[in-house]
Amino acid sequence: EVTTVVFDKTGTLTSGTPQIAHFCAKGGNEEQVLEWAGALQRGSEHPLAKAVLDACRDWHLQPASVENSRALPGVGIAGTLDGRDLILGNRRMLEQSGLPMEELADAARAWEAEGRT
Repeated sequence: EVTTVVFDKTGTLTSGTPQIAHFCAKGGNEEQVLEWAGALQRGSEHPLAKAVLDACRDWHLQPASVENSRALPGVGIAGTLDGRDLILGNRRMLEQSGLPMEELADAARAWEAEGRT
């Protein structure tokens, strides 16, 4: 069962539009994780939301709507889908969540070393 995911986006400077370059799902199904991320981002006007939803389209996914969706300024977004609490955000949000993330942090550090954010 997926408990945590880390996304790497790119293209913000080169094309003016953020894009999901990489993502990994800790112990789980990347397609499911991307669909959950898309569900959280539906209806959002944030530039990163468009990148997530574009990736969902590329994977031919149709994310559901979440309940209790709430933007968390400066850190991310949260909501509930089928009774499951979901969060999507930056490193600070994940650290505040208390979720174990060392495995995903290693992937994020490698992407950062390549100049990705």
